Amino acid sequence: AKFRDKRLKDIPLDDLQCDCVHYQAPSIDIYGTDNHTEVGTNAFLTCNVTACPDPAIVWSTPSGVVLSESSSSLIPRYTVHTNGTLEIEDVHESDEGEYYCMAVNYLGKDRVPVSLKLVKQ
Repeated sequence: AKFRDKRLKDIPLDDLQCDCVHYQAPSIDIYGTDNHTEVGTNAFLTCNVTACPDPAIVWSTPSGVVLSESSSSLIPRYTVHTNGTLEIEDVHESDEGEYYCMAVNYLGKDRVPVSLKLVKQ
């Protein structure tokens, strides 16, 4: 996103350098995930990623829809935040199931399932 709509020759070489001290393939931690949610509330599925260089983060829903930060405005109720968290607004019964967070950089990828279970009110 930093270089969107810029021509390569207009970007200073220093801006193209990776500032990684230790290069690392993505590793995902889902600690803090809100996987027990009531219908009608918002759910927050956590995808904490450690990687360098920064990875692309995508989520897939139980129905197979693929979500990313750039697709959030296209698919109502689902938002992928810059920190990797997937927010599901106004949770429906049909939202229950297994979601997958995937992080990818040129060194590798990681994919972790996150279950969303609904709590009856």
